[in-house]
Amino acid sequence: MSPQLSSLLANFWREGDLDSPRVLADKLQELPAAEVAEALVHFRTVVSAGQALGEVGKVAFESAAAAFRAFAEALPSLLPDEDTNSPP
Repeated sequence: MSPQLSSLLANFWREGDLDSPRVLADKLQELPAAEVAEALVHFRTVVSAGQALGEVGKVAFESAAAAFRAFAEALPSLLPDEDTNSPP
């Protein structure tokens, strides 16, 4: 995929204005259909991978947070009582 087309697709995806899609549409009309198809498939793959990684990160964060909570709750029972550490 050409760097220019990649940049135009990224701008279209990121920006909320009407200029980005217009510029992208103009560029897409100038390119051969095979190049456009390849770029769109590549872009979809990248976006899908990004979404999947985001979900993985979310699950990992939630799991880590739960593990730390469980450890914090269990920690007092793992520590010796103050009375057993005191000299007689």
